Amino acid sequence: MKTSLISAVALTFALAGAPAFAQDHAAMQHGDKKMESEQPGTDTWITTKVKSSLLAADGVSGTDVKVETKNSVVWLSGTVGSKAEKDKAVAKAKGIEGVTKVDASKLMVSKAAR
Repeated sequence: MKTSLISAVALTFALAGAPAFAQDHAAMQHGDKKMESEQPGTDTWITTKVKSSLLAADGVSGTDVKVETKNSVVWLSGTVGSKAEKDKAVAKAKGIEGVTKVDASKLMVSKAAR
């Protein structure tokens, strides 16, 4: 009984924080411009799906790729081990429902892999 109560309380706190996450995620910094999303809930969903897809994919270091979304456009940044890994990350992002464009200009291939 005590474990169920603790689980219920933890779930309540987790769900209560979800709207705050969506609001924080809706505003992104790209260069010097702060960008506000017109669809923060959808963008948060897309970001979650892309990140999950990258983490589950073979041959992609999902922990090294940062994912941001604004108005259904996904930005990938960070460092990957190879061009093939970068291409796979872009393909995974493009394959998510609702994504209209993927910008991977800030997703770099490590110098060791070149």
